[in-house]
Amino acid sequence: MKHFLKILFIVLLFSSCSKKDEKVINANDFGLSEKTDATIAIRKALEACKNQSAHKLIIPKGRYEFYPDRATEQYCVTSNNDNSLKKIAFQLKDFRDFEIDGQGSVFIFHGNMLPFNVDGAKNVRIKNINIDWKKPFYLQGLVVATDKKNKTFDIEIDTSYSYHLEKDILFFGGDGWSQDIGYNQFFDSKTRASVYNAEKYELDTWNPLINTQYGAKELRKGLVRITDSIAVLPKVGWVWIIKGCKNPNRLSPALRIFGSKDIVLSHINIYHAGGMGVLGERSENIFLNTVKVMLPPNSKRIISTTADATHFVNCRGHIEIDSCFFENMLDDGSNVHGIYGKLTKIVNKHTIEINAVHFQQDLLAFAATGDTIKVYNNQTLEEYKTLIVKELRYVNEHYAELTFAEDISGLKLNSGVENYNWYPSFTIKNSTIKNNRARGILVSTRKKVIIENNRFLNLRMSAICIAGDMNFWFESGGVKDVTIRNNYFLDCCTSGEAICGSIVHIAPIFPHPEKTDHCYHNNILIENNTIETFDNSFIDALSVNGLIVKGNTIKQTNTFKPLLPGKSNIDIKYCKNVVIEHNKYKGKLAGKVEVDRASKSNVKISNNIDLY
Repeated sequence: MKHFLKILFIVLLFSSCSKKDEKVINANDFGLSEKTDATIAIRKALEACKNQSAHKLIIPKGRYEFYPDRATEQYCVTSNNDNSLKKIAFQLKDFRDFEIDGQGSVFIFHGNMLPFNVDGAKNVRIKNINIDWKKPFYLQGLVVATDKKNKTFDIEIDTSYSYHLEKDILFFGGDGWSQDIGYNQFFDSKTRASVYNAEKYELDTWNPLINTQYGAKELRKGLVRITDSIAVLPKVGWVWIIKGCKNPNRLSPALRIFGSKDIVLSHINIYHAGGMGVLGERSENIFLNTVKVMLPPNSKRIISTTADATHFVNCRGHIEIDSCFFENMLDDGSNVHGIYGKLTKIVNKHTIEINAVHFQQDLLAFAATGDTIKVYNNQTLEEYKTLIVKELRYVNEHYAELTFAEDISGLKLNSGVENYNWYPSFTIKNSTIKNNRARGILVSTRKKVIIENNRFLNLRMSAICIAGDMNFWFESGGVKDVTIRNNYFLDCCTSGEAICGSIVHIAPIFPHPEKTDHCYHNNILIENNTIETFDNSFIDALSVNGLIVKGNTIKQTNTFKPLLPGKSNIDIKYCKNVVIEHNKYKGKLAGKVEVDRASKSNVKISNNIDLY
């Protein structure tokens, strides 16, 4: 009810902007044209909106091109993307009670640009727009021939992608950027999903089997032969997608929301971005309705965004995704999490230094005076200290000093440090996530989570991942109340990677779960879902107190052979208060539940039905 009233309030707020005396500005009045660079006209129109306290900018329906040369500039920290001086088309810094209506327009961007920057804004709505790039931030090639004897394959590269060879090495690029062939994989041209057992076919630039670097040879313009690459060749008709691993490679997310409140995105299609689709950081209340990260209509493209469709870091209030559609991303559908800073120095008896360890994390939105900080053992993820921030000093993007009123004696180096105040509740409902390279939803928030009435189709990895770690991504925190209900899952986990072999993957990453009685996650309800899967594993759960799995229907399909036939349907490790009941199974390993010794006395299994 609280979330409904909040949404109703925002809707009524924007509805009030239709009064006759409200100031509405039309971008056409500032020289907007489909024949010239739209960047300058939009910049002038937004400046007029700000100066005249306008409540709405109308962009007449059309196809507009945006170039970086005369764009607004701002240095932006973009968590889980790459920090840089951004070239911004729609600069919405400190806007209030404002709406942009694109009326169905298509915006085409050139080179490394940030289309929308919502920074320090409040009550802003963006609707009826389509976002795309002239030249995608990846390379796509169709496999047209293979040679088993010589272990080569040939790819046909469409003219919409630019590439070149240097000393038998393949590079690709666009306006002001260039990439190598790292981070590559194959997709099925018919289904447009990752190929079955995709991990088996990934190309390493260095082939350890013959101790040499791969090679590339241009047979003619648009036709390239790849040599000395992989032991198992791809199939003719597959599509080879290359993102590249030369950093930075996430410079151009489509829409950034930072330090803002009450932001509504509706009827937006994001066809491509060189990074994430929607990124929210240190913001409060973000609502997405009918937002689609999708392939362009009538296009041969296989990839939408080169990273997550949506991603929310250190936010609070409520985040809601309703009636959305995310497909063919090179990363996840949505990720909601906080950040663990690493305690790197005890400065004095009241001050510590912390570091953002992962290279795509930053600390500039980590905390403020009065925030509650909790400190965790990095080996067990167990909380051992609570402190209140008195003062914070940022050294740079990756280091900060936190000063507390309390004495900090007892703190240990390498501990994890999190901001306990900045976690949102999260709802995703009535939405579809399909054909992307990675997972469907990752969620690590301490507030209420509802995942309901969604479809997860043909994902390479887990459909839902509930993790948290102080080892690589440093994404916090342990969940307290999660409901996964009435969802449909079809043939997920097609990659063959054991680490992501379960459809619902509850797996905080820490070295020694056996050294603590503490459970990292709490109160997860998984009920009334329908799971159709070619493989065996539905759930694996590590370190959960209060896991209920009931009323689910699990059916094995014949789409592919099981990649992990030895896994059980449900695998429980180091858990407490687990109930598995009233589930229906149909398959060769129907109803198999594996429970480790530490959890055995804490698991109740009853009234499950084997239909095999």
